[in-house]
Amino acid sequence: INLNSAFRNTIYFHRGHSKYGADYSYLTNKNKVLMMNGYEGRSKIEHQLKLRWNINRKYMIQADGSMGNKVSVSDYFKNKEFDIQYYETSIKLTYQPNRVFRLAFPFSIGEKQNELKLGNQLSQSYKMGVNAKYNMLNEGSINLSAQGIFLNYNAPANDAIAFEMLEGLLPGQNYTWTINYQRTLLKNLQLSLIYNGRKSEATNIIHVGSMQLRAFF
Repeated sequence: INLNSAFRNTIYFHRGHSKYGADYSYLTNKNKVLMMNGYEGRSKIEHQLKLRWNINRKYMIQADGSMGNKVSVSDYFKNKEFDIQYYETSIKLTYQPNRVFRLAFPFSIGEKQNELKLGNQLSQSYKMGVNAKYNMLNEGSINLSAQGIFLNYNAPANDAIAFEMLEGLLPGQNYTWTINYQRTLLKNLQLSLIYNGRKSEATNIIHVGSMQLRAFF
């Protein structure tokens, strides 16, 4: 009726080294479920490479690369089927003058292409952002992030495949931002207040707020 499987294997080089390090990961995820109209299933295979270089005590550079394949099959909803090859490369400069404050500037480019017989859709993405974290003594921490995303897409953006290719955004210029406040209450309770926003060229701003309370035993 339902099948889920996940496999991840990682090879490290200088994992705990204070100056530089690297790791390569191979991962697979598969799930299959029996619906009223037949089976639906998804699978993902991905290769990841991560490089890290601590220039000095304040500055660090991280370079990441990933490539893989996503597949969706459906006995009934044929318009939801895809076979996407993708890659993404990113680089991030982090500035951390002390244990209280951290600032990072990520940049990435990526591409996704669906199988020719399933539509041959192509998307290209360019992302640039800024992340900041501030730890307040005995009062928790606050995380701020903002990102500008430019997307090229060669097909209509109103179906399930477009949602997968564009990650829920729209072609053209997109902006996302997040504010996350986290605080520990007593010894085993953690409170999180989260606000997310996003804006695309042809839509109004979308605001989403949430709250989480976690208990640790």
